[in-house]
Amino acid sequence: MFHGPEKGEQFTYVLPCKIVKGPSYFYVNKVYDISMGVGSRNAEVYIEKSGEGAFVKVDESKEQIKIEFSNFGIKRHEKMFRELFEVSVCMAEYSEMLGFITTNKCNKGPIIPWSRHLHWNVRIKCRVTKCPILFKINSTYIFGTGKTDDMKVSAKGEEYHKHYRLNKKIRTVLIILIIVNCLLIGIIIFVRVICMREKVISKIKAVAVPRIGRMYPNIIEWWKILILSDFVKYCQIVYDTEFILHEPSNNDDKQLTNAMKTKLAEEKVFNYAFCEMSKSKYNYSDAYYIQSITFKRSYILSACPTADDIEDYFEFIFENEVTNIVFLSHSKDSKTAKYYTPEKPKTYNNVTVEKIEEKVNLEIDLAVIKIKLTNKEGIRKKVCVYNIFNWGEINNNTSNNIFLYVYDSILKTIGSKVILSHSTRDIDAGPIIFTYLACTIDLMTTDTYITNPFDAIKKVKAQYYENIFGSREFAYLTRALVRYFYSEGILDDEEKEVELERDYLNYLRLLNQKNETNIFYNIIDMDSLNRMNSQLWTNYTVNVEKLKELCSEWFEVSKSQFAKNILRDIKYSCYDRNVFEYTDAKDTFKFQGFLNGNYFDYRLSYNSNVMRSTVMCQLTTASLKYPMIAKIYTENILTIVILSNGKELTDSFDAYFPLAIGSMELKNYTIKTDTITKDYIQNTDLYDVSIVLKDKQKNVINVKILHYKEWPERGVPKNPIDIIKLYEEVLKFEKTKTILVHSRCGVGRAGTFVSIMYILDMMRFKKRFAPIKHVEQVRNYRYGAVETRPQFIFILIVFCNYFKDKIEEIHPGGFYRYMRYFQIYSTLED
Repeated sequence: MFHGPEKGEQFTYVLPCKIVKGPSYFYVNKVYDISMGVGSRNAEVYIEKSGEGAFVKVDESKEQIKIEFSNFGIKRHEKMFRELFEVSVCMAEYSEMLGFITTNKCNKGPIIPWSRHLHWNVRIKCRVTKCPILFKINSTYIFGTGKTDDMKVSAKGEEYHKHYRLNKKIRTVLIILIIVNCLLIGIIIFVRVICMREKVISKIKAVAVPRIGRMYPNIIEWWKILILSDFVKYCQIVYDTEFILHEPSNNDDKQLTNAMKTKLAEEKVFNYAFCEMSKSKYNYSDAYYIQSITFKRSYILSACPTADDIEDYFEFIFENEVTNIVFLSHSKDSKTAKYYTPEKPKTYNNVTVEKIEEKVNLEIDLAVIKIKLTNKEGIRKKVCVYNIFNWGEINNNTSNNIFLYVYDSILKTIGSKVILSHSTRDIDAGPIIFTYLACTIDLMTTDTYITNPFDAIKKVKAQYYENIFGSREFAYLTRALVRYFYSEGILDDEEKEVELERDYLNYLRLLNQKNETNIFYNIIDMDSLNRMNSQLWTNYTVNVEKLKELCSEWFEVSKSQFAKNILRDIKYSCYDRNVFEYTDAKDTFKFQGFLNGNYFDYRLSYNSNVMRSTVMCQLTTASLKYPMIAKIYTENILTIVILSNGKELTDSFDAYFPLAIGSMELKNYTIKTDTITKDYIQNTDLYDVSIVLKDKQKNVINVKILHYKEWPERGVPKNPIDIIKLYEEVLKFEKTKTILVHSRCGVGRAGTFVSIMYILDMMRFKKRFAPIKHVEQVRNYRYGAVETRPQFIFILIVFCNYFKDKIEEIHPGGFYRYMRYFQIYSTLED
């Protein structure tokens, strides 16, 4: 390929070909591939005897054909020209053109005898598109039998050719580099634009408000907060004290005494709002009116009617003008359901119940029953009953949308003013959640100041308080609200709805996992603390006469002349059945082996015989040092915990081991303190003590004594982490042998520490959390253990700190919420 000539310039393109065999004439056969560039066209070839163009000359002597381009007459236009063309010349009759001529006779173009015409003109007409003019001869000229030589260029043509190729390579490389850079920059810009576009679209979608949504700015505001929040963390607001700590209603006729509050707290009901019937002499007292929340409807929460009060129940329905009943049952044909579907009209007191129709939808487990109530005066009222059967819990598959379906059906029923809901038991989660959901929708669609569903729930709680509404239930209610507002066109971001649905299912999956994390779901709230407070002192004290039977030896010691030498305090008794004493010491003087302690042994696993053995014991007196060492040695007690405050160890404790490095002897025992590690763990010193029986020098036992120095009497440590570390160190030293725990009297501090060990072990090995029962169990073995409410709260605080990560996994923010509960609880009066 080379640049074409400028106008008037001549150059020669020599095609040396050897004529092997030839007839007396040849012709120009074909011109092809003239196009390269946009809009170019094939050239037209024809022969003239004169004029500007290409001259083909035949030189017989040199056996060459010479093509000369002279005065090339192609007119330049404004557009650029860049063309390729090929010229094919073949001999007549028996010449063949590769792939083009397959016959013996060339039939394209005029045949010209070359012997008579040594030269002629060839004019090429082309459509001009770009400059400069580029020519390329692709085909060779075929003569005779088709044997050809490669085309060659003259010196001048080769110079043009090399110069052009070099320039083209440089230009091509530059063009490629520019294109590559442009592509990379374009890709980067494109990606960034797409990312920014997605962010902008996401933000626009997040705040996009459908036309109908503009009528509910409170719902839109709530939705924006919800989608920007972590769903699990958002659901934890159900536990905020702002929403759960309410005083009872201030109605004069409904004031509750402290005793009533305690009783109702135990029954999971804090504030009753009794329905009153103005016309009927019958009073169905197991129903509670939720009214004045919204002008649309009133709601009633009711216990399940029984055979004993069914007559009063229908009287109550009639007198309170109930229009709709939502009934949650385990079976479509339950006993309670039959009250609504009598085969024949049935009269209950002054009201006759008659079934009008019943429609059952098995796909959603719902039966819609229409009944007619008629009193003795002939007044008739129609009631629509929605029986949601196969009810398990709010999170089963069939109940995902059933509440919304029922609520929507109630809205479409003309005259739906009073809605009663109940299950087959006392008032439980199902009716309460339906009432919360319905009231929340009513309020948020009528009161634009309600921007948080819990503001609506608070209004219900003010009239009927319960403690069974946790984060699981609130997650369900939140999801149901979103679905309802989407169905009504208030919200329309389907992508965000799908995302929230995924978050809900993930949280539900976490709550339903059968692992120890799930055990920590909703384990502590103010209501449970109130119940614990009322139960903490139940059976704390025992009748004196009964106590004398259970602690006969202790009473005998307390009345003896040796009481001051043995007992540190005569207020605390010691049970006989599990007494910690050294019996051989009684040979010296009576009661010398009474160490005033009790064993507390418990199994670590349901399927194992591994036991944890602990002893709650007073600090020894001078008279008890020898029997204590003898007991430790004979029973092989290797781990001892001493709980004291400040200098209590040196001032009140007649130590049975050296408090400094050295040794001491007690009869036939040598006790040696080998090392002392101050603050081995925080506020705890470690004593490595060895005990040797003189007659048996080889039988040495090594005892680890952990002395915690910051536990005040009848009080609690300042830092619960100290006790967690102490517990972990005790387990490192000995897991199965007896653990001896000392405090001054072996009751308050020792009982609290052993209770902490017991509660943590029960959760770790048996996955049980029952703090009151666990403390009661410890008290059954050590009379008076855990003396004060702060000590009991401290047990719970240590528990929550120990399992903090697992609590936070199931309840983000739950640990700190529990700490606030404990702070509030500690300020309450006993």
